[in-house]
Amino acid sequence: MAELTSTETTGVIIEEAPKKSRLSGFLWAGFFFVCLFLFTLIKIPESRIKNYIQGMIASQLNPRGITLVAQSSELSFIFGLGYKMKGVSLRLPPPEPEIRIDSIEVSPSLFSALTGKLGGDVKIEAGDGSMKAKFLAKGLFPADPTGKIDASTSFRFKNFNLGRLGILGALTGFKAGATLEGEGALSGNLSDPSSFDGFVKLGLTKVQIDSQAIPTPIGSTSIPALRMGQGTIDVKFEKGRAMIQQFQLGKAGSADDLAASVSGDLALGKRWDSSNITAKVVFSVAEPIAKQFSLDALLKEAKKPDGSFSYQLSGAILRPVMTPQP
Repeated sequence: MAELTSTETTGVIIEEAPKKSRLSGFLWAGFFFVCLFLFTLIKIPESRIKNYIQGMIASQLNPRGITLVAQSSELSFIFGLGYKMKGVSLRLPPPEPEIRIDSIEVSPSLFSALTGKLGGDVKIEAGDGSMKAKFLAKGLFPADPTGKIDASTSFRFKNFNLGRLGILGALTGFKAGATLEGEGALSGNLSDPSSFDGFVKLGLTKVQIDSQAIPTPIGSTSIPALRMGQGTIDVKFEKGRAMIQQFQLGKAGSADDLAASVSGDLALGKRWDSSNITAKVVFSVAEPIAKQFSLDALLKEAKKPDGSFSYQLSGAILRPVMTPQP
C-alpha cells in the first residue's frame, strides 16, 4: 500500500507514488516517443528518407573526391530502419579505378540518434565475402567545436577480398591485397592515439603486394611484385600502447616471395607525430628476387647466418631509425 505523508502547513495529505510506478511511467513515455518517431518515419515519403541518407554518405565521401553510385536501393522497417544499396560503385579520383561492391547495408541506431550520437550497423558484401561492423560516434552530428570525436567500433571479416576491391590502395596509396578472416574492436578519441583501446586479430591468405615505390627511412625504394600464401596480424591496444602480439607475412622455406615478422610495441602519444616505435623486423626474400636486387651486398650489415635480414626499428613512428641487427 502506498505510504501517506501529512503536510502540516496546508493540511493536505499527499500520496507518494511508488518507485515502480514512476519507472513504469518513464518506460511508457519512452515507448510512446519511439513509436511516434517510427510512425513519423513511416509517413515520410521513402524518396525523402533515401535522399537524406545518401546526402549523409555523400557529405563524408565528396570531400575526399569519392562519388558513390548505386544501381538500386531499398528501405526496410521490419527490424528497425535499414537502407540497402546494390550494385555499388565508388568512383575515386584519377587514376584510381572504380571500386565495385555487390551491396552495402546500413542500419542506423535510432536510440543513438535520440541521444545525440551516430551509431548503427554496416554490412558489406563482395563476391562470397563479407564485412560486418558496429559503430558509435559522438562529436560528428553536430560537430564538436573542439574537433573531438569519441568513437567505438567492432568488426568481423569473412573471406573478404581486399585485393578484388582495391580498397587498400585507394585509401592508403599502398597497392596490396589479401583475403581477410578475423575480428577486432577499437574505441577512443580519433584525434588522440594514446586513448585507443581494443584489439585486431586477422588471418590473411592470398597476400599480394604490387610493384611500386615506397617511402622508407633511407629514402624511396622500388619493390617488385610479391606473393605470399598467408599471414597473421594480432595487435592489442591498451593504456597508450599498441603491442604487436604477432605480425607475420609469408613462411620461410616456402614458395613465398617474402617471409617477414615484426615484434615489439608502439608508445602512442596524443598525436601520431609524437608516438614512438620499438620493434624488431626479420625478413627473408626468395633467391631470384634477392639476386635481382643484389640484397646480399646491399643489406650485408643486417644479414644473419641463416640468410635472413634483421633490423631494429626505433624512434618516431613516422620517421623510425633502422639499425642492422645481424
